[in-house]
Amino acid sequence: MKSIIVSLFVSWLSFGSSGIAGELRISAAASLSEAMTEVARAYQQSAGETVQLNFGGSNALARQIKAGAPCDVFFSADEATLDQLLADGLLHENSVARLLGNSLVVITPAGSPLKITSAKDLLSPEIKRLSLGDPAAVPAGVYTRKWLESQQLWEAVSKKVVAAENVRAALAAVSSGNTEAGVVYKTDAMTTKETTIAFEVPQS
Repeated sequence: MKSIIVSLFVSWLSFGSSGIAGELRISAAASLSEAMTEVARAYQQSAGETVQLNFGGSNALARQIKAGAPCDVFFSADEATLDQLLADGLLHENSVARLLGNSLVVITPAGSPLKITSAKDLLSPEIKRLSLGDPAAVPAGVYTRKWLESQQLWEAVSKKVVAAENVRAALAAVSSGNTEAGVVYKTDAMTTKETTIAFEVPQS
């Protein structure tokens, strides 16, 4: 199978900057909440510059930027979102860079007896609801859909999908027990003990 490789991209905005001296406005994919908060704290201490963080789904953040929300740096979970902003003239030319890699994992609530060892196991009748980022817009959901399409399982599994506004909302749905399983980034799954990684989507 052709694996899904998840990457994080960053770019500088050409318009909509904060315009405030000594302040850096950063919009970042929700999955970066903990990491970016820690980095921002260290940066503020070393540079003496205030960092304002704004987290959300990459697609939602892009809409904010298009609407004129102040932003200096954008960390996106997918390149397509940045390509569109670039086409709209909202990013500095040649500023898009691939920074980090991630992987998708299938998670279940901690203590769940479910055994998931392959994509086909998502068809199990024991899994009535599968949470993931909106497969029509949120990068994690788009990646998940591509993975399941490569396995010829999307049509069947999509009937169970509970679409979330971002990957953290998908994680919360599983950790609260509202869904039997979900697909999120591995780094998100590692932020809580209320879920268990049942299966890691293979990467090439």
